[in-house]
Amino acid sequence: ELGQEALFAGHGEAQVGSAVMRALAVPEARDMLADAARLHQARVTGALRTQARAALEGFLQAVIQDAPAPPPPADLWHDGLILIHRLLFILKLEASADPAQGFSFAATRLWREGLSPNQALGPLVRRHIDELVRRALAGGADKFDVLRAASVNPIEHYGLNVGRLRPGDPADFVVVDGWETFRVRRTYIAGALTASAGRTRLPRLAPRITNRFKARRVKPADFAVKPGGASVNVIGAVDGQLVTRHLQVPAADIGVTHDVLKIAVINRYASRAPVAVGYIRGFGLKAGALASSVAHDSHNVVAVGVDDESLAAAVNLVIARKGGLSVAGPGIDAVLSLPIAGLMSAVDGRTAARAYTKLDRAAKRLGSRLEAPFMTLSFMALLVIPDLKLSDRGLFSAAKWGFVPVDR
Repeated sequence: ELGQEALFAGHGEAQVGSAVMRALAVPEARDMLADAARLHQARVTGALRTQARAALEGFLQAVIQDAPAPPPPADLWHDGLILIHRLLFILKLEASADPAQGFSFAATRLWREGLSPNQALGPLVRRHIDELVRRALAGGADKFDVLRAASVNPIEHYGLNVGRLRPGDPADFVVVDGWETFRVRRTYIAGALTASAGRTRLPRLAPRITNRFKARRVKPADFAVKPGGASVNVIGAVDGQLVTRHLQVPAADIGVTHDVLKIAVINRYASRAPVAVGYIRGFGLKAGALASSVAHDSHNVVAVGVDDESLAAAVNLVIARKGGLSVAGPGIDAVLSLPIAGLMSAVDGRTAARAYTKLDRAAKRLGSRLEAPFMTLSFMALLVIPDLKLSDRGLFSAAKWGFVPVDR
């Protein structure tokens, strides 16, 4: 509250940074602030757009680079960055009713150079069920109702062979540091310590590679399409959302200038199939292309790019590895292989997280202003989520429950 109030009151960044650092020094306060940030929704007017951008850049600069001496512990930085991330993207600092066209802190230099959650927060695997427990407790839910929902209910629903702290049961349990913070310190399975301090103690087992991936290399000509009408149907991607907008855009606006890029879906289960091509707004790429075989629910290959050559290059990176995420562009040729069903990596989580972080950084260097470009891309072929999506058979409107042409 101190930091938010100071920001919108126009106070100096040093004062803001100092207030927030003091609050973050108390573990309970960190959790309280993070939970409170989730519950607030704010929208700044167009007149405050420049002020908000400058204030946020100054705030982060003060907290990250002008830290007090002696330096705070590592967990303070970690929780501080989580809080900043939540404030930025849950408060939704937008100057427009359309999030895709509004204020985007992800487009600022400070964000691109290392403060996005994929970069600053390190390995992608963070907190999960314990975080949901903390939220429920902070909201005033009965603690034993919460614990039942987090442990007993899933055991009963899925018929899991897990101990329930009853006489004769396997000793399966976690040790936490208290009701207030509910941090899991140690995990035991059948009485054996299997994880501590956030690290597994179990041996790593090599995965079995199972995959069905028949798609062959594509050519730039496979993505060629010329609008035949005065306007085109365009998918309007919304940052942080599964839903899209069904836009009608003049054909003359197609291109980087108006952020109307090509989106394509390639059937991965057929050796030769026509490439479905449409148009999308919201990715903000200025060069290159992104491709992914994580494309709910059919998990074909989906790609977004500014030109046919880049689209072909990004898609072929994925096809060559029979699954993955890729970025192709000027000076960039990067891919995270996902050989297991085209969806999962065969390396350990932290190695995969580092590779994903590099891809995310590369996508933002190409101009993407989305918080998580590959996450957004993975839902652009999910037809059942409104409104306009692209399948390997063409554009599909959930509102009309049918296919629609690219041209208007």
